[in-house]
Amino acid sequence: LASLAELRQNVEAALQMARFPAAAAELERGLGLALDAVWAVIDSKSLPFLLEGILLLGNSVNSASRHLGGAVGVTLESLTKLAQTRCLPSKQASDKRKGTASKRDESALEVLVQHLEQAHPGFAKDLAGDLDACHAARDCDHNAIAASVQELAVQVHELKTLKGSTAKESEALSPTRIRSYLDGVEPQLEKLKELLLEL
Repeated sequence: LASLAELRQNVEAALQMARFPAAAAELERGLGLALDAVWAVIDSKSLPFLLEGILLLGNSVNSASRHLGGAVGVTLESLTKLAQTRCLPSKQASDKRKGTASKRDESALEVLVQHLEQAHPGFAKDLAGDLDACHAARDCDHNAIAASVQELAVQVHELKTLKGSTAKESEALSPTRIRSYLDGVEPQLEKLKELLLEL
């Protein structure tokens, strides 16, 4: 008869085998969303205009500063700051608001997007479309996905090294069933590793 430790090992192995397909499918979905977002940013025609506008706006606002006025790049933090920076309404906008309910002041990012829309008609729509993939991948955590893929790899490795004597007591973990299972999941695991490497 198998020892208690062997029985526990068998149960854990059987549970891992049962859970692998769903776990692998979820990881593949997450990696797919993340890669879609990456390629959406790389292929975007609108994001370069936005980033250039942010750079020019930032350098203009900080022109009096020797340290901040000559920036050559934009950080994601800059986007947050622009979205939180409120702009005083222009005289034209103020005239339009007279006699109407007061609206909130627009952010610097909103004003910039409006300016780019005027210069490049359709810009805002294109930008929203380019950012759809990023929005879909907003909850993807690269480190968490990498750790989960590694965990699945460890589980597969443990099944490979599962002693035949341990599995003899369990039909669910017979060498033939384990081999059949590994034939199916090893390609899935390799695909996950490839997607993670691409990301």
